[in-house]
Amino acid sequence: MDTINLVNNGKPYFFRLDIAKESGQIARFTDWIKSRVSDNGKKVPIQWYDQGTVMNVHGFYPFIEGGVGKWIKDDDTGELVPSTDVVYRTWQGTPADTSDNGIAYYTLEDQFFIKQGEFVGTFGLRDDNGNNLTSVNLVFSILGNDLRLTQAKDYYIKDLENLKRKFENDGNQAVKDFNTKIEAGTEIDRQALDALRASIQANRDGQASITEQQAAITSQIKTQNIITKPEYDNDIKTISNAINNRLSQMKTAPVGVKSLADLTNTYPNGADGTFVTADTQHLYVWLDNQWTDLGTYQAATLDKDVQETLGALKAVTLKDNLIKNGGFGYDNPAPAYSAGTAVLGTFKFLGRNWLTVSTPNPAAYQGVRWKIDNPFNTLGSTYPLHLEFNIATQDRMNLILNLVGYDSSDNRIGGDSGGLCVDTFSTQSWRFYHKNYKIRIPDSMIGANYFVLEILQIETKTISQIRLTGIQMNVIFDTNDNKLNNNLLANAIDIGVSTHSDTQSGKLRFADKDWIQISDPNIRGFNGLSFAFNNPYKDYQILYPLHFETTLMSAETAQYNIVLYGIDANGTRIGGDSGGTIIKSLIAQSWLSTKVSENFFIDSSLLNATQLVIQIVQPTTKALSTLRVSDIVAKPISYHLSTKDILDNSNIELNGLQNITSNTNDSTISAYKYLNETWIKIVSQGSAWAGVQFNITGHTQYFDTPVKLSLDCLSEEALNLQLDLAYYDVNGKQLGLQAIKQGWQLPASKLVSYNISFNLDPQYRNADRYVLQICTPDNKAIKNLNLKNVSLINVAPAKRTESTWDLDVLEKMYGLPVVKINGDLSNMNHDNAKKIVYEYKNRDSFLSGYGTLKWQGDSSALFDKKGYRLKTLQADYKSKDKIRVLPSWDKHSKFNLKAYYTDGLLARDPIAANIGARIWSERNDLPTDLVNEDNFGFIDGFPITLIINDTYEGVYWFNLPRPDFDYTKYAIIGSEYTSATNFEKLPEGGVKLDGSDFESLNPEDKPSDGEKKAVNDLIDWVVKANDATFKADLEKHFNKNSLIDYLVFTNIVGDRDAYGKNQILMTWDGKVWYYQAYDLDCIYNANWMGGKTFDTPSYNPSNPTNPTFGDNSRLFRLLSKIFYDEICERYTQVRQWCTPGYVLNLFKNATEKIGIANYQREWAKWNDPSRDTEDFKQLKRAVYDHFKLADQTYLKKPSTKAQAEQLKAQIETLKKG
Repeated sequence: MDTINLVNNGKPYFFRLDIAKESGQIARFTDWIKSRVSDNGKKVPIQWYDQGTVMNVHGFYPFIEGGVGKWIKDDDTGELVPSTDVVYRTWQGTPADTSDNGIAYYTLEDQFFIKQGEFVGTFGLRDDNGNNLTSVNLVFSILGNDLRLTQAKDYYIKDLENLKRKFENDGNQAVKDFNTKIEAGTEIDRQALDALRASIQANRDGQASITEQQAAITSQIKTQNIITKPEYDNDIKTISNAINNRLSQMKTAPVGVKSLADLTNTYPNGADGTFVTADTQHLYVWLDNQWTDLGTYQAATLDKDVQETLGALKAVTLKDNLIKNGGFGYDNPAPAYSAGTAVLGTFKFLGRNWLTVSTPNPAAYQGVRWKIDNPFNTLGSTYPLHLEFNIATQDRMNLILNLVGYDSSDNRIGGDSGGLCVDTFSTQSWRFYHKNYKIRIPDSMIGANYFVLEILQIETKTISQIRLTGIQMNVIFDTNDNKLNNNLLANAIDIGVSTHSDTQSGKLRFADKDWIQISDPNIRGFNGLSFAFNNPYKDYQILYPLHFETTLMSAETAQYNIVLYGIDANGTRIGGDSGGTIIKSLIAQSWLSTKVSENFFIDSSLLNATQLVIQIVQPTTKALSTLRVSDIVAKPISYHLSTKDILDNSNIELNGLQNITSNTNDSTISAYKYLNETWIKIVSQGSAWAGVQFNITGHTQYFDTPVKLSLDCLSEEALNLQLDLAYYDVNGKQLGLQAIKQGWQLPASKLVSYNISFNLDPQYRNADRYVLQICTPDNKAIKNLNLKNVSLINVAPAKRTESTWDLDVLEKMYGLPVVKINGDLSNMNHDNAKKIVYEYKNRDSFLSGYGTLKWQGDSSALFDKKGYRLKTLQADYKSKDKIRVLPSWDKHSKFNLKAYYTDGLLARDPIAANIGARIWSERNDLPTDLVNEDNFGFIDGFPITLIINDTYEGVYWFNLPRPDFDYTKYAIIGSEYTSATNFEKLPEGGVKLDGSDFESLNPEDKPSDGEKKAVNDLIDWVVKANDATFKADLEKHFNKNSLIDYLVFTNIVGDRDAYGKNQILMTWDGKVWYYQAYDLDCIYNANWMGGKTFDTPSYNPSNPTNPTFGDNSRLFRLLSKIFYDEICERYTQVRQWCTPGYVLNLFKNATEKIGIANYQREWAKWNDPSRDTEDFKQLKRAVYDHFKLADQTYLKKPSTKAQAEQLKAQIETLKKG
């Protein structure tokens, strides 16, 4: 057979098919595309010819029709005849699947790969009316691990439907033959049956006399009024029906409800039957117009109905998924079912099971549905529903998400238009989305028997494919169910009492507030108010911090203590009369409002107390004039405390250094401004212990949690420093000295950021003041010691669990810097950031604080291993807290914790970014704003071990994010591969800059009209430019050097994902645009989905100036063609230092830093899909191949003759000069 024309020449393969030729041609394209049983989504590009001329296929619909299975060649006709297992499949694309030069793309879906054998059918094109305009008959051989394509004249079948009918006719004839044999074999059975019928007739004849006797008996019954058996049965049935009718309305088995409160709220006027509460398992019935407790339900085994009710209640309250098989773990879509003609299937992708939805015919409102039992029928009250899922679509689609209620007769509540439209949303081709909703059920649907969840296409067209996974729906209970942030003293004004039983408190309305007031003329200790409440920690068994706040006013200036203590089950104060903790001691000025707000940890001795008591009392023995208290709040909060700077002068002013003094007489300190920051300068003549000291007002709360010391140091000479904390009483007597760090070696002329956490020595808890000392123990002069950003703050401890790990131990265990994050991360996603506390340890550097965490990156919705965006914040969780993580970095408050789940080496993106940064840094026309960025505008980072809520999460990279580019006039990034992002065509109406073509980075919130016009003008110029105008006017529109560097860089690293998506364009004047690269995962043949790699393209000598990477962009094709010599010159410059050895050494250092043990832990945790396909061996081969390809294209070595001519010209110039 002839070979089908496979066209490559450095580009993706495609097939040439001529509708005027039908020779028997066959092509083995295992090397081109690996297709096996269960494969899906393979794209086959076909270039259509008619008698050797390329056809115009724009506006046509590509289609495939045929049968899949085992085919048998007929020896007489030579045709392929289907066996019994052949099934028939169709696929139709859209005009979007056609392109220039007669190319149409055919998608081989999983339906074509359901079994081994052959696919026999037609590839063709049809118009809008469904008319087939052209077609060619083809055969696929699906061999399990090999795919062959045949343009088959030998196997040509005029009408595939004839084969189908022939197969059906043959099958029907076989069935008839089989039935004939069955009928012949049962003749004996028929004779036996006739004999049986004769015997029955004889019995019937014998019953005639019995019938006559029965008539006489019936006459006797009527005359003597005797009740017959049927009449008796009918009466009993009537009574039974009446009883059953009443019983049917009663709940004979106890009905499960959540609690007595829910029962009362649901049936305030009573209800038939008995009810059992899930929390106490007590029975309740409605007696005497009230719900009466019948005691514990003590059946040996709960009735089946009760078990089912309580089981459903438990499932709902434990937030079980209301959608069964939402992860499609059974290789079965059920209970999902189709809407319209949709075909449902499942397949495995990236280690997860996915539901696939496709339709054979175009129609609106087709898709997928789920039937869901109404959980509120079990709960007895309504709550919001939480729904989330991951979705991707093959084509751009407009979808609608509905929740519809149905009654017990399966009628749609509200008719055809009834139900709740949860959302309408659009998707881009193969972009993954994580959708998350909070759904409130309308009143009209609360009593529904069941709900139906729908995901439907709005438009009238076929669904190529929708992919769904991770579908979860559960009940969201009221915030009152939340342990945290509930005021335990919401009724404090009503429950507050005097600390002495013989004195009464009262209430009053003052200044538009409710107050509790007390006066006590008795001279005695601890006069004041007491507030008792049930101890919530007894149920939590977790010592969450307690937040207390109030406003108080006193008739006279007086001291008050706010005290917390516990009461045990016997009513005894835990710890005796002196038991408890003083939360705060304060002086209230006469009739001045005093606001109190404190966060503190509960002592472990109170964990199981029955009640907690907060008192506001005078500690001295005296009468209480008048005390008023209002706005009383006591609530458990999450694990964080207010970050209060303990240093009384953390903001140093040039006009004075209050509370900051020198340690010795020969030490002098001063303040100065440098680079808009305030520095402290210390100089000494040479005595020991010279340095600086910070005076701190004492407070007992500083001992409750660790404190963190942070400062930046710069010394002219190397110094040996020591950090101490001295404690003093009210008379200035030193009580003791706490050594914090000794032998701290500060290098010369190097800025060092220092962070350390420690606990204050508890034996000095009652000290009046403390002095933090930074000094040298040596008899050595301090020439110039400079300090800035000095702070000492309270920090939150890690969550108190047995599994809390020490950071030093973790860092030694993993050999990497460690980041620990703690917090409630429930319902976190791309849009919902959660409050957290963090700790960071990297050798001697330690950072900790507060922040928020959410998912980062489009792939986070898809992959099990998520990427995260960390924002560091002040304790109010509102103000930014900029921190310096590395000495070479500026301070930032946003960081990315990158998972790199699909990168087998976990290093491609940051290594490529550093290569790009070096190339960019060589240009003397690099914009100043990019020079001032940490890595010339590229991301930067280092590998870490990530621990979240005491759970190992794997190897991550702690990265600086992409810059905000807020210093530019406009900045955009390519989001999709479109004619606009490829600079091939300006779309009708212009660009949207909403992520459907480009996405606006600055302005970030909404693209302006001016920005859209500037981008439209740019694309329009590229589209319309010819060679001459492109050469003459390029630098009016682009920074040419940035374009050349972009092309050189992306071809060196083989970036497949840079010429449509991920290209950043910036402009400072709205006219000239500067190029920057981003998101460098897909380099050196890596595949963004993981699990497989690409092959390195081949050099195309027939078109030597065409870029291998960038040829899909008109902008870069023109650039490479017209400025080819300048690109070659730049590439040759970069190639002097950027060698395969240089690149591989960067990867070697990074991977060896991660280490084998950490890779093994990572793989054991996540089973990364590219662990075996993207190893160092694959990288090395790809690096060498890409350099070879780039060298063939751009590396130009001047000839000896050219060098001689150049040297001669230089000599002549020197002679003239």
